Amino acid sequence: MYLVIYIDNMDDNLNIYLIGFRCTGKTTLGQMIAQKLGRPFVDLDDVVTDRAEKTVEALVASSGWEKFRRLEKEALLKVTRQKGIVVATGGGIILDPDNISVLRETGRVIWLIASPEEIKKRIEADSNNLAQRPSLTGKNIIDEVTTVLKARNPLYRAAAHQVVDTDGVGIDQLIELIINSRS
Repeated sequence: MYLVIYIDNMDDNLNIYLIGFRCTGKTTLGQMIAQKLGRPFVDLDDVVTDRAEKTVEALVASSGWEKFRRLEKEALLKVTRQKGIVVATGGGIILDPDNISVLRETGRVIWLIASPEEIKKRIEADSNNLAQRPSLTGKNIIDEVTTVLKARNPLYRAAAHQVVDTDGVGIDQLIELIINSRS
């Protein structure tokens, strides 16, 4: 299922936020959308890790998820002061209701989705992914993805203005859908 996104008709000052589980394409698509639209791109995880001077994995290992989520919220508030940017958020940004409000009030929120099987394939295909992102549940990949998506999907749905299914769709097709689609 695809919901077409009319980004080219958006106000240039309106931020574009990409939300979704890891490996749904937030960073890759975000960079390409920003480039096509001539907008700055921000990866919120990079803002957090730059400030903490640690990787996500090291930050979580040393200070826990609570500290990471606090830094993530602070980073979001800082980033949303900018206008006309494209932002790839972390997968758990929607766990804080305040974050959902900020996202919806300051921009267009696009939820990128993929099946648990597709997410598992993408995680396994990217050796850096497993090393850089700690487990959320301690379960094997498919069980973790299924469990976390079940809990988070209602929150993603509440945050999203629009949805794009990235399952089995090439990057060029997704960019075409997101930027150039017309009804």
